[in-house]
Amino acid sequence: MAASQVFASAVQAGLWYTFHVLTVGWHVVQRFASRVLPAKDRAPQRLPPPRWLSVSAEGRLVGLEQLPALPALPFVEMEVAFAGCANLAMYMYGVAYALQQAPGSGSVRWTYSGASSGAFVAAPFAMGINCADVLLNAHRRFVKERERVGGCIGVYSCNVRGILHDEIEAARSAGLDPLQAADGRLAVSVTSLSPHPTHTVVTEFRSDQALLDAVLASCYIPVAYEQPIVLDGLGFCIDGCVSAFLPNTRCVVSPYHCHLADVTPTEEYEGTLVFNLLHGDDVLRLFEVRSPRGVRPSWRCCSRDSASS
Repeated sequence: MAASQVFASAVQAGLWYTFHVLTVGWHVVQRFASRVLPAKDRAPQRLPPPRWLSVSAEGRLVGLEQLPALPALPFVEMEVAFAGCANLAMYMYGVAYALQQAPGSGSVRWTYSGASSGAFVAAPFAMGINCADVLLNAHRRFVKERERVGGCIGVYSCNVRGILHDEIEAARSAGLDPLQAADGRLAVSVTSLSPHPTHTVVTEFRSDQALLDAVLASCYIPVAYEQPIVLDGLGFCIDGCVSAFLPNTRCVVSPYHCHLADVTPTEEYEGTLVFNLLHGDDVLRLFEVRSPRGVRPSWRCCSRDSASS
């Protein structure tokens, strides 16, 4: 083995071990704090109430039929990329659902890409999974964790993996083949360490596990995500946004105005929504507010009436 490969492997192993120790340390602190601090709701509502959506007592998502619809899509192929944004992925799921439901969407030759939480959105979209189902799964988990000290920090990995695993299995039970649907159409950005950070795009997924690992590697932020990921052929990888924050493709979806994305909300969201626990109603509000602030001519078909925001 060449000296450079040995050095790269040593750097990866050292970083993996360091991040693992930090994660264990965080969990010790979090458990101690949970015993000392009083139980309380740590997910205050930060956004206006949802206009159309609610979750019934039976756990069903109600009001999808009231969401403003997109016009018919005029193109036959489209590359769409989702930027990293942590919890604001709930907004991007709303965009993805709108595109799934738009007239003519089934005839479009889609390709999908994402980095960090953008990969968490791109993957189910590419697999043909209904993004409203993913949103409902995420809603249940946010509600369950709403009293947790430290918010989502330290439980992102199990929740992201759990959501995708649940929805893949549900799609299979419905007779779909999610992995086949994503074949050749999904690109996940990760940052490989060889040993310097290098932007790498993963496009082959031989199994559900390989796809989930790629998404988790793309999302991995030390401590926030509790499971460091080692990918075949790449080794230990971290958040794809470290090496390439903004996707470069025909249509970019992002909740941040600084990205000058093609699809973005009318008003930028406050930073407290990014990593803190989300109130259940805020999850629904983010999903239903998906109007672009301004779009390039190539994406005019995605604009909505401003009243929907």
